Amino acid sequence: MSRFIDGFSVANQTVYVDFDFQNCSLTGWTEISIVPSTQTLETITLDCRQTNIHSVSINGQDVQYIYNNPCRSLHLSKHTTVFQHHFLRNALASVCGDDPGKELSIKVPRGLVTARSSSATARTLDTRSSRHSPDPDAGTTHFEPLLVRIEYSLVNPLDGISFAQCTGASSSAYPHVYTTNDPIACSTSLWTPCIDGIWERCTWELKFSIPRTVSDIFKPATSTSAPSSPGSPSSLDSAMHISTNYEPIIDKQDPTSLRPTSTQHQKTGKGPDPTDSESLEMSIICSGDIVEEYAHPTDYRKKIVSCIVGSAVGAQHIAFAIGPFQKFDLSQLEDKEDVGENSEETDINAYFLPGNEHLVKNTCLFLPEAMRFISDNYGSYPFTDFKLCFVRDAVNDCVAATGLALCSERILFPQDVIDPIYHRTKQITTAVANQWCGINIIPKNWGDYWITIGISSFIASAFMRQLTGKNEHRFRLRKESDKMLELDIGKPPLAYPNFNRPLLAKSLEFMQLKAPAVLHILDRRMTKISGSYNLSRVIPKLFLQGMSGELFNGMLSTGHFARTCERVGHMKLDAFFKSWVYNSGYPIFRVTQRFNKKKMFVEMGIRQVQLSEVPPPTIDEEEFVEDSRNHLKGFSGVPIQPVFPGPMTIRIHEADGTPYEHIVDIREGFTKLDIQYNTKYKRLKRVKKQRDKQVQVNLENSDEVQVATEVLLHSLGDVLQTDEDIEEWKLHDWTKEDEDRMNSEAFEWIRLDADFEWIGRIYISQPDYMFLSQLQQDRDVIAHYEAVQYFANRASQNSGESGRIYSSILVRTLMDVRYYYGVRMEAASALAKYATSNLDYIGSFHLMKAYQTLYCFENSTIPRENDFSNFASYFVQKAIIQALSTVRDENGDTPLDIKKFLLDLLKFNENSNNAYSDCYFIGELIVNICNAAQSPNSSNSLLSKSKDKSKAAIKSNGIDEMTNGSDIAMDDFAMDFEFDFPDSNEHQDFLENFVQLIEKNLRMDRWSPSYGNIVTVLGLQAKETLEMNGMIATDLKELLDYCHPDVESVVRRQALRSLLTLGGVKMPGVIRYVFATMALDNSGFVRQSAMDALHRATGHIALKGSIDAQKAVDRDLVMIIEERADIAIGTRRENLARAGIAGALAMVRRELGELKFLQEQVWDMLQSGLLGLKLECQLLDLSAALYPAKDSLMVKLRVPSELRLVATRREGGLIVISRESRLKTISDKQESNELTETTKKAKKSKIKLSVGKKSSPKKVGGAKPVNGGLSKLVKLKVPKHFLLEEEDGDAGLFDADGEDDLELSDVPESPGDVRAEPESVTATTGPEPNVVTPAPKIKIKLKGF
Repeated sequence: MSRFIDGFSVANQTVYVDFDFQNCSLTGWTEISIVPSTQTLETITLDCRQTNIHSVSINGQDVQYIYNNPCRSLHLSKHTTVFQHHFLRNALASVCGDDPGKELSIKVPRGLVTARSSSATARTLDTRSSRHSPDPDAGTTHFEPLLVRIEYSLVNPLDGISFAQCTGASSSAYPHVYTTNDPIACSTSLWTPCIDGIWERCTWELKFSIPRTVSDIFKPATSTSAPSSPGSPSSLDSAMHISTNYEPIIDKQDPTSLRPTSTQHQKTGKGPDPTDSESLEMSIICSGDIVEEYAHPTDYRKKIVSCIVGSAVGAQHIAFAIGPFQKFDLSQLEDKEDVGENSEETDINAYFLPGNEHLVKNTCLFLPEAMRFISDNYGSYPFTDFKLCFVRDAVNDCVAATGLALCSERILFPQDVIDPIYHRTKQITTAVANQWCGINIIPKNWGDYWITIGISSFIASAFMRQLTGKNEHRFRLRKESDKMLELDIGKPPLAYPNFNRPLLAKSLEFMQLKAPAVLHILDRRMTKISGSYNLSRVIPKLFLQGMSGELFNGMLSTGHFARTCERVGHMKLDAFFKSWVYNSGYPIFRVTQRFNKKKMFVEMGIRQVQLSEVPPPTIDEEEFVEDSRNHLKGFSGVPIQPVFPGPMTIRIHEADGTPYEHIVDIREGFTKLDIQYNTKYKRLKRVKKQRDKQVQVNLENSDEVQVATEVLLHSLGDVLQTDEDIEEWKLHDWTKEDEDRMNSEAFEWIRLDADFEWIGRIYISQPDYMFLSQLQQDRDVIAHYEAVQYFANRASQNSGESGRIYSSILVRTLMDVRYYYGVRMEAASALAKYATSNLDYIGSFHLMKAYQTLYCFENSTIPRENDFSNFASYFVQKAIIQALSTVRDENGDTPLDIKKFLLDLLKFNENSNNAYSDCYFIGELIVNICNAAQSPNSSNSLLSKSKDKSKAAIKSNGIDEMTNGSDIAMDDFAMDFEFDFPDSNEHQDFLENFVQLIEKNLRMDRWSPSYGNIVTVLGLQAKETLEMNGMIATDLKELLDYCHPDVESVVRRQALRSLLTLGGVKMPGVIRYVFATMALDNSGFVRQSAMDALHRATGHIALKGSIDAQKAVDRDLVMIIEERADIAIGTRRENLARAGIAGALAMVRRELGELKFLQEQVWDMLQSGLLGLKLECQLLDLSAALYPAKDSLMVKLRVPSELRLVATRREGGLIVISRESRLKTISDKQESNELTETTKKAKKSKIKLSVGKKSSPKKVGGAKPVNGGLSKLVKLKVPKHFLLEEEDGDAGLFDADGEDDLELSDVPESPGDVRAEPESVTATTGPEPNVVTPAPKIKIKLKGF
């Protein structure tokens, strides 16, 4: 919200922080310059979470304040249970509520706000910032700024700031601390009071007191002056201002290259040993510029570093990291010859922990080129320099701040690893682009957040296009578009995001996918209509407006962005933004076409069918908890749009080979078109067999140069054309009738949306040979992709000769290296769909033949040594293996020959002479073999080794009853069954060998770790899959070993996921361990991974059910015959219920929600205060999914008894005990009846007697005090029903709950003077009177039941 609504804004904030690494704590103060907008300002509200406030003052005057620390609001009444989780959510409304509030309210004393009107003041106030412009009616009245000073401390922070490897003085550890900024969550207020977020922007001054070296962290504190209390003004002020006697130790050329300044180094003249980790200098990398650095005035172990952020930015974009970081100037990696004369020079530095220099150089090799590309094409860099800092165990891979990107070491990769190149490069490039749009330019509201995300991703994609080429860019854009179509079902529009707070990185994944795609199609439409006036002109104009002040406070709205696009492109875009920004979903087009020979028209009909063909939304187990929260909030999705209007490009390749483009305007659900045909003569191009024969003649009679020229003249996919190849590869071609029909067509093929101006699905009805022409003759990689997708979708509809022809087309595409490698990968995946019994498994034959030809020894299935120097060949090799793993026979099994083939690839893998690592190849090969091993046949399991595998055991619900539990042979049945099962011995041998190879690779990866331990991660994933399918039995203790803190974080994440998914979520011990990890582990990444694993296990049980415990029993039963169908019907009913979010919620509440131990563990953890606010909110989301909220509580009240006992001392030391009604007197008859009825329910009881003093005598039960002595109060603890037998033998019922008071009158002060006859009063228990050891001086006779 705007600070002007609260009556003030922020001009500047100064923060001083003193770090204690060893105790994981900090103390500090902050001074916030508040500019009032009204003289009636009474309260200043700030964000402040987790910290401890010591004092608050305004202009030096101590003031009153109210601090509602959300971390202290986690304890409710002891009578509450997990079903009152919504009470706890209300207590954390400032963090996870839909309308977050402020935690710190400061009362402004009267008279502090004073008005001042001057031009100088007006200029000063121009630096203030807010989401809204000042009120124009405010006149020229301005107010003196208020300086709010807050002193605070923080111990063991759970969020916002992370102390990494600070728990010991290990020589191999590098202690460091860094902020954990989430993309748009409130993070800065977790370590300093401020106005958090991105909209309240101001300048910043940051001062840090940090250790000088690593060894200084663990030295005892020694001070040259008297010690001061933490956070006191004396200690903090002296640390800042007393520096005249200390020499600054900053290097102006390099602020982080610190000279040794300790006393010992100055005496010896020797610097720290670079090989000793303890002698490493500590440095700080933060937003802004380091302007001063000097020794601490009172502590020789520390130094003070001062930084200034001159640009007005929000608190969310302030970040820092402190540790023994080393520096590398990335500008050295840029080729100076490629730098233009007018290119902007920007300092780019990378900071990393010792030992990672080679990884940083390889990962960031492209960064100078990316910075230069963005600066040259979109505008100058908005800050002074750019820093990239790599830290350990960060929750997010990469987070952008002002002039800084904090990245996890997980994204670093060595030179010999291929797979993460593209993804990591784009990830870092996006962080660089965020400096322009996301930090310098910010969204005006939450509904505008998609613009900044989309523009930064659009800029990163533009650079990736220049770096990797047009084909790579377009192909990946199309794949991302297809992924978005699978997700964009019922999602909220971009302009109306349904964010759940606190916002996490994964909450933005869909927006990060759709926003750049929408901007891409906008760019294509603007280019088509207005030429070069596209987003490459709009984005620099927006950045210029931000610098000139036309964008107030640098805030960009959707409306302003649309108006700028309209002015630049000279076109109206209302319909576009309405369809793609303010609404959701995507169109589905069904296109029909027919050539009218008489009119020479191509008649087309375009119909939008998304209302009837959009599939229902799918629920992912990873996102189940998030979806359930939306469901419980009442969000039921967005209705589907019936019509998406806009221009569409239709490209018709006519008979002469010329493509003709026609632009049509789609405005209705059905559009009918008559497109003029241009070619006057029949084509003479397609005489395929004659051309092939001519090519063969040329190949035999021409030299190499002529051969290459001849091949280039022909279409793609013309490989494997000789008779020997056709016979060896079992290829099939079109018949003579098919070729005649092809030659009679008026055009080659038709493409809709040829320029990628739409996000949707387009199905055009044209013959298969037209798609073949598109695949072989079109030059666009997207055209090839669409053609391959057509043949892949036709696999289930063609089981005859046409299916063999399609398989032949696809294998030729796979074997033709001139195709883009992504198209070849898609062809491999499509071939697996033609591996059916109706086609004699022609698809799998082609896949295995292709792999043997490309990657195995001649005429052998033994693979050659790995050679990944050709990246395209490497990715195609993996695609073929993946495709083979999806082949299934009619029984749902992967054929045994394919299983053995894949197993041999893993067994005989040889990488010793390869320049590149095979870690991803081995890991994905294990996953693919695991996919092939999955079988619906339970006999293919290591858990089933029946003694007689030639017979099938039959299990029936009535067998035990018929035989009375006796053994019974198959011959005793009158029925005779014959089953033709495959021999399971070989399948079990395959599975045994596969599991042994998994264990072997896990051991090797433990001894010689692969990059990111990817082999271990994927190996554990494969074992989890096998266990879930009942094929092996995994020992959960083994998974617990992988959860040990000494294991790498990524391995622990996978182990936690497997541990909970494989049934650990229902085990009390495992749940306690996971919650302990979630609360106490030193790694923030592991703590978040534990929560994600718990969410995933919950989603798995909700959608698929828990692992059946009976899978390990009777595994040798090949078939189970049930006499009743009710079990199958019930299972089907459950599966149908799990398909919807409401049914899945009901199922998971039945399976997990009723577990008492889980209820107690979740509730205890929610109230423990050990999770941190973000994990707390995520656990609250899980609680809402598992437990319906209840507004009722179980209240226990103490109810007084009807009767009480009164004991009176009489003459002779005799004590008489009598009954007296507490409420009213009842008749003897009524009393007798009640006693008779209640006595039947009485139970045996134990009695406790205690004695205490009373200050004065009291008349009780009509008895008079004797001798005026002090009385004794006897408290008799009696359970709810027992009989009292007095001297006269009358039995009466005493009904009490809790303690009853027995008052003894006239008892002397000395208990020894009290005399009582032992036979007059005795205590008995049980059904028969028993003499009990008498109490001192007093004995009471009670008869219990």
